[in-house]
This record gives sequence, structure tokens and C-alpha cells, in this order.
Amino acid sequence: METLKGWQMKDLKDLAAKAGGRVLVCGSSNEAFEKAKDLGANIRLYKVRGEESYYLALPDRGEENTRILKEMNEKTALEFEEIQA
Repeated sequence: METLKGWQMKDLKDLAAKAGGRVLVCGSSNEAFEKAKDLGANIRLYKVRGEESYYLALPDRGEENTRILKEMNEKTALEFEEIQA
């Protein structure tokens, strides 16, 4: 398993902030959901594929989230999978 490179984390954090979300480092998806509550009532949580404890929390904006994830993938070469609450 590869770990995130410094430039990937910086780009991911910048893109998440621009989209109104944040990158979380947590031991479980439950912990990540708890930490992301302040983003609003409707959030979507994504796990960084291939990483044990990195999550991306974004406000739920429907199809806009798909565009945001695509941009993040293009700029960081990371893939994401949605975690259901």
C-alpha cells in the first residue's frame, strides 16, 4: 500500500477547502463522520482508496460532488470511494 505523497496531501487539502470540505485523518469512518458534522447536516464522506485512515468530507451538492471528485482525481491521481452513514 502506498502512502500519500506530500504534494498529493497539499493539493487534496487545497481542493477540499475550495469545495467547502476537508481532509480527515481518522481511525474509522464513524470517527470521520463525527468530525465532519460541523460541515452541515448533509455531508458525503469518501475514503481515499488504498489508504487506511484518510477521508474526504464534502457538503452534499449532488452532481457537483462528482465534478469535484473528478477534478481531485485529475490533480492528485487519487481515487475515492463513498462511505455510507
